[in-house]
Amino acid sequence: MPSRKAMERGLPRALMATVAVALTLLAGCGGSGTRSVTPLDLPAVTESLRASGIVIADVADNLPARDGAWRCLPGSFKLARISQQAPAAVARPGDRPSVDVLLFSSDAERIAAQAAITPDGQVQAAGCAAMVDWIATPHVVGAKNVLLFVATDDAPTLDALRVAAARLGA
Repeated sequence: MPSRKAMERGLPRALMATVAVALTLLAGCGGSGTRSVTPLDLPAVTESLRASGIVIADVADNLPARDGAWRCLPGSFKLARISQQAPAAVARPGDRPSVDVLLFSSDAERIAAQAAITPDGQVQAAGCAAMVDWIATPHVVGAKNVLLFVATDDAPTLDALRVAAARLGA
């Protein structure tokens, strides 16, 4: 049988080991009841759009995020564009609109960025101005860390975009 001093020296180590195991288990379960959220990626977004009826003809990834319409948008994001038809030199009536996909590192960054976009598709940010004349009505839909943008007056395309966002948010 170990001496009392040996047991006293071993008790702190055993206690520390028990606490470490308990913390590891709690972290794996989400700790305070919150679950860890993994940001959505481009393949998940593309698959959701496809499953919702958006035609995927081309995916342009890693576009310059600070060019054009999105240059004043707050936060850090990756920009991709999903084309529903092969690119053409001239846009024609009836062309299917492309969908801009902005991937933020967190839901909070996406929410802040989405709040900066007005209903007419302009970005309102202090010290920055970018006016864009859209070829159709701009629509912004957010889900988790993803912001989807399309300029269209085509109801089925807009419905498909909303269904895709609902799938991503589930």
